[in-house]
Amino acid sequence: MLANTTTIVFSKWLTLSKVITSVGFFSTIIAVTTFLILSFFFVRTNYENYKRYMVVFSLLGFGLAAIEAAVNPIFHSYNVGFVMFSLAHPFSASTEVAFTLLLFYTGFYAATISFLTAQFFYRFLAIVYPQLVPTFFGGFKILIWISYSFYFGVQWALGVIIFAHLDDVATEYMQDEMLQYYGKRIEDIAMCAVVAYDKNYNLRWFNVMCILNMTLIMMIQYGLIIGFGWRMSVTIKQAVSMLSTSMIKLHTQFFKVLVLQILVPTITLFLPVFILMYTPLFNFQLRFPSGVMLSAFSFFPAMDAIIVMCILTDYRNAIKNMFEGVSMTVHGAMRVTNVAESTAMSRWTT
Repeated sequence: MLANTTTIVFSKWLTLSKVITSVGFFSTIIAVTTFLILSFFFVRTNYENYKRYMVVFSLLGFGLAAIEAAVNPIFHSYNVGFVMFSLAHPFSASTEVAFTLLLFYTGFYAATISFLTAQFFYRFLAIVYPQLVPTFFGGFKILIWISYSFYFGVQWALGVIIFAHLDDVATEYMQDEMLQYYGKRIEDIAMCAVVAYDKNYNLRWFNVMCILNMTLIMMIQYGLIIGFGWRMSVTIKQAVSMLSTSMIKLHTQFFKVLVLQILVPTITLFLPVFILMYTPLFNFQLRFPSGVMLSAFSFFPAMDAIIVMCILTDYRNAIKNMFEGVSMTVHGAMRVTNVAESTAMSRWTT
């Protein structure tokens, strides 16, 4: 009876997580599609090169949200361990394929936060060393930064494969938990696990290496972002007397975008993952479906696109022009219809 009750309670949390993920995914479709349409057809600027990097970043975020919607990854924390698994089988895929998609999901997460670092580096050079921008970001050098982000994505996914695969200790520790709260046997689902301590409370360094690998990647990206951001803020303040009003306004807008681009993922990407990773080391004696906390991932791409469209003047003007064009088209169509109706009416009365 207890098993049935707890399974029902946790199924409600899973339903909530799935609803949040679905809403986030559809929000991402709308926001990112709008951003891409504006970028390709309406926004004409003198920072076209940087615009390509914003487009790539939006596409990475969209890929993260799409994989999350397809796989619906579930996280569960239990005392000295946590698991990531999926009950979904997209397109009737096998458990092995579902596990591969889980790995893609973790890789896209790391790639997305890494490409954000490339954006900060671009704006850092544009403000502090503008003469070096063509050297690091001109032409096809965008492929270097795409490779940079995917390197860390691969490192993150490999860390999960190597250090978080299910062994006998993790299986024994989690099997009753999964059966009682999710009604599933471990061998029937796509799953990886981290269990920080064994029965004798000895640290399992093999699993802890997974946490350290994730921490290393996050600290590298976050450290670079904070460093570039601090230097940009200092330089902008010092250059107020030397730059034109329009350039100060442009750099200030970009800086606001970048600050929000790190503030939002700090809340939706970095902090939840950091909390989830380190709870096993402190053995807080708790169990909860932590996936609900992480389902905010799916909103990040939408929020990022909205940030850019709301702050940058070029995008705000493009949105205004787009809606004015739609309004004029609608009014034009209505005018033509009214004229046609008037003509037909006059002919009938005649």
